[in-house]
Amino acid sequence: MFNYLLLVFFTIFTLNSCTAKNIDLLSDDSLYKLGLENTKVKVVLYKDNVEGVLNITYLNPTDPKEYDKKYNVFLTGIYLNDKNEKYNITLNDKKNISKELLDKSSSLYKNIPSFNPYSKYYIMKFEKDKSKKLIFKLNYKDSNTTIEFKTF
Repeated sequence: MFNYLLLVFFTIFTLNSCTAKNIDLLSDDSLYKLGLENTKVKVVLYKDNVEGVLNITYLNPTDPKEYDKKYNVFLTGIYLNDKNEKYNITLNDKKNISKELLDKSSSLYKNIPSFNPYSKYYIMKFEKDKSKKLIFKLNYKDSNTTIEFKTF
């Protein structure tokens, strides 16, 4: 009897902790869920050593009204071991039009999938082209790290 009551109590306690607030993060229209579906993370390597982490979220599919059809917009998180080393970022071998440091008070900052507290986050815009593949490339210390996205 005691085991039965313990099981009932544990079940009620477990179900009660799954409140609407926790479930809301993964609702169909949640910014976090849409961001997670359009995020890719890759380790930056140089001579078989981990040099950093690249965290990219393709924002156009997350909110088509906000991110117009003229640009490809990315939330880009970059962490590199050597902060003084220069790096270059391209999309389909074209440089970005703008690169803006993301403000910590932004709603995007609060909903970053795969958040890395050591990374610096930027909003980067690139001219759109007719390509169905978007190849995001980070060149760092003569090494390339690529992440590929598909457009619809």
